[in-house]
Amino acid sequence: MVRYPTTPVVDGVNKAPGRVTVYTKGGHYFAIDENNNLICTGSPTACIQEAINYVYNSGGGIVRIRRGNYNISQSITMLSGIIVKGEGYLMSLAEPHPPEEETPISGTIINANGVDAFIGNNITSGGIRDLAIKYPARGIAFGATNTLGCAYFHIKNVMIYQPSVRGIEVTNFQYLRIDQLYILNVPGGTSAIAPGAWFKNDHNNWDGGNSVFTDIFIRGGAQADGVITFETDNNSLNLIDVIRPQVNMWGSNGVGAAVKLFNNTNGSSNMSRINIYGGDFEGGAKYAVELIGAAGNYINIIYTDATYSVYLANNSYGVPSKFNTITGIIGKIYNTSAWENFVISPFPGFSIASGGIYGLVIQTNPVTGNTRPALLVGNTAIYTDNNISIRGPGRNFGTATIPSGSTSVTVNHGLTCTPSVVNVTPLAQPSGNLWVSNITNTSFTINISTAPSTNLPIAWLAEC
Repeated sequence: MVRYPTTPVVDGVNKAPGRVTVYTKGGHYFAIDENNNLICTGSPTACIQEAINYVYNSGGGIVRIRRGNYNISQSITMLSGIIVKGEGYLMSLAEPHPPEEETPISGTIINANGVDAFIGNNITSGGIRDLAIKYPARGIAFGATNTLGCAYFHIKNVMIYQPSVRGIEVTNFQYLRIDQLYILNVPGGTSAIAPGAWFKNDHNNWDGGNSVFTDIFIRGGAQADGVITFETDNNSLNLIDVIRPQVNMWGSNGVGAAVKLFNNTNGSSNMSRINIYGGDFEGGAKYAVELIGAAGNYINIIYTDATYSVYLANNSYGVPSKFNTITGIIGKIYNTSAWENFVISPFPGFSIASGGIYGLVIQTNPVTGNTRPALLVGNTAIYTDNNISIRGPGRNFGTATIPSGSTSVTVNHGLTCTPSVVNVTPLAQPSGNLWVSNITNTSFTINISTAPSTNLPIAWLAEC
């Protein structure tokens, strides 16, 4: 919530916060102050801008835009200390649920007609609330290279319908709050980068810190890439929480990512501490999440299409994606980066498309169906019960096979000591009971009470 002083000082004079109402009547447009003084009569563009300028010169306050259609011919420039507040974009003033289906748009509607709707630089407080923006190039576009977009700014209950470039683009920000932002029918095509929401940073004065985005819903983006994109160029972008984002990329045909974190710098921690909770990503895109040179982020996915994957890669500077934790229903992991990432997925068909050890992965046991810890090496799962170990001095693991018609196999464990613990787990339904015997400083034997009719793969772990 943005608060203003009771008597702000503007040009050395104490002034009360301003309040101006913009409304339409009989096809004409007006702006009046709280004392019903006429501020503007003319085009919607002129009246909205004059209202913002008037309240800004009064020390800040609220510009209320009444229910109706406002066709603007050029961008509206936001200024510090201004809250632009509509009367909702649905018939009800109640905050809507995410619009899964097409919903008639009413209330306060800004028809942008192909221009950027709201623009601005160096906005240090204020907000946009309770309105719809239709057919803009960009619905909200704040900031520029080496220029602050906004800080201490609040966007709430805003719909952006069918932008031709993207829904929202903010360059250089911090203390930005977004609640209930709905971006519908974003552009498609393989050249559409971040057609939904693009949050960027390129200057060390601002790092996006202490920003919270809650309930961003984006629909569309056929064959788009990074519908929600966080990008840092030359400096850091971190300390951001994203809660319950939803991206429906209908018609993507296996192209692009729902969410992309892109570190376009040579700094190893310049894209970090971006926490995404309760993500819902669907619609057939190639990746649910793509991380490029990103480190130390937490991403929790509650729902994806079953075939969705996660991609972890180095950036062009060679900075790896590492120390990230990803949880949720994930079909496949592609990794061309460092191995130090932690992936937790209960999806039974989870697999590694490339890369090496990822860390702890929660898998479904292929025999019992129970969820239990596992270690992944390549495409091989090593299941354990109550301990988690990785290969190292005094510790090793691997797989072995009891051939069909045989009742045992001898394993050379590769340790220079005699293991005190040997765990074995069948990777297919066993034909009988398993046990281990003949444990020495070079090998042990895995036995089965009934010879299998087909080869039986076994995962093993040994510790001294």
